[in-house]
Amino acid sequence: MTCISFSLKRQNMLKTIIRLFFISAIFFSVNLIFSQEFNYWANQVGAQSSMLGGAVTAGGNDNSAIYYNPGALGFNNNTSLSLSSDSYYVSWLNIENGAGDNMDLVSNEVNVFPQIISFNQKVPKLPITLTLAGINHDNSFTNMSYRNEMEADVLKKLPGKELYIGTIQYYSRIRENWVGFGYGRKFNQYLSFGFSTFITVRAMEYRYSKTADVYRFISDSNDISLAANTAFSDYVDYRNIGMIFMVGASYQREKIKFGINVTLPRINLRFIGRSNLRREFEHYVPSVDSVVSKFSIWQQSVKSTFKSPLSIDFGVSANVSLNTTLYAKVSWFAKVGSYPMLDPDNSESLISYNINKLDPEFNSIYLANRSLINAAIAFKTRVSEEVQLLGSLRTDFNYFDRSAFDLNDDFIYGITYWDIYHIAGGLVWTKEKFELSLGTSYSFGRDNSLPQVVNLSDPTSENNLFGVPKYNSTARFNQVSLFLGFTYFFNRSLSKEDIFN
Repeated sequence: MTCISFSLKRQNMLKTIIRLFFISAIFFSVNLIFSQEFNYWANQVGAQSSMLGGAVTAGGNDNSAIYYNPGALGFNNNTSLSLSSDSYYVSWLNIENGAGDNMDLVSNEVNVFPQIISFNQKVPKLPITLTLAGINHDNSFTNMSYRNEMEADVLKKLPGKELYIGTIQYYSRIRENWVGFGYGRKFNQYLSFGFSTFITVRAMEYRYSKTADVYRFISDSNDISLAANTAFSDYVDYRNIGMIFMVGASYQREKIKFGINVTLPRINLRFIGRSNLRREFEHYVPSVDSVVSKFSIWQQSVKSTFKSPLSIDFGVSANVSLNTTLYAKVSWFAKVGSYPMLDPDNSESLISYNINKLDPEFNSIYLANRSLINAAIAFKTRVSEEVQLLGSLRTDFNYFDRSAFDLNDDFIYGITYWDIYHIAGGLVWTKEKFELSLGTSYSFGRDNSLPQVVNLSDPTSENNLFGVPKYNSTARFNQVSLFLGFTYFFNRSLSKEDIFN
């Protein structure tokens, strides 16, 4: 009778944990952080792993191994529930000359977002560990605008200067959440293999508009009249659902560990994801040649594609002293050639005046990823019986392949083309039943060779009342984040091995 009662209590506990897991996974979907649109390592998973820069492919035996290397799950001997988050962050983005000469685009943000919730179950009497996880994998938010009003000779066929008013509004929000399952099996004392599978849900809302109004001055009065107008707008409501598979192996000795993790290219579940696209352009010059040009394209409920590359992670960690462990990780990402993110269909409507030929690539967003290598180094050292100090440095190179596109003409959904570098550190307080992690990171990026998002300072009638974008923009990105993580252990023996894993 006692055994039956214990078994029922354990089943009820597991049901409660699973409910909490899915409730939290839903909560994850409504939070976002400012990051970058084209960077693989902008966000890390788990508070400790974030402080270690993700360099845990070899030596990370906590619940985040489901993401970094499921092969290490076999060495996780504790049943636990883990909650981690970037509790607070502040970010600054300034693009000098982004809207024209001496016209800067600025986007600042303060927000909160959770990283991961996971439940780890060590199967009794078997060398097997199972993990469930909900991951807030990728979040990006950029919002900036500018308005320029000046007197300039824009329309050469009219005498004197005109009043010019140009505006730009840019809004981009990207969210990608993963929900997955991991399995790890320990084959002997030193070697473990594992795999993970995730359902990915990617949502993107993109709005870009620019307008230019030219007014002529009426002689002998303070009145003005519209001489020319241009309005251009893009709107994308993008949804994509896919699957990601990972396979990994971990070899762990007392003082040194090795790990390898392979992430396979994303499988798109195209029968589920649906997206909408609207692009509109209108050009009106009534006072010169009575020129009117207008067209619009609508794509409604079309299939979507989002490709992520084959990637291979190599990791090593070594106990260099009784209290200190060093970590290193190198990741290779394969190239992804240019592809349309939306599939045009027959539902599009097209209205065109004074346009003889419309570019067939106008009705889809395009993306291409270059091949790259990222690296991270980290350390963990024990400063007391219960407290450890962690620190790391990692690269985060931009994957967007600029060579595949003309940034001034092709339809690309982002503008963040720079590399980022991350410095992180913090403390972990370890007790028998829980671990509390607290840390911070500083991220920064610079780029001195960007094209202007728009040129509102040198408008010409030949360029539809805008200036030709120059390559004189300079981006400055800075972000400070605070990590907070909590892990509760349902059964744990607090050994030295547990502390350093």
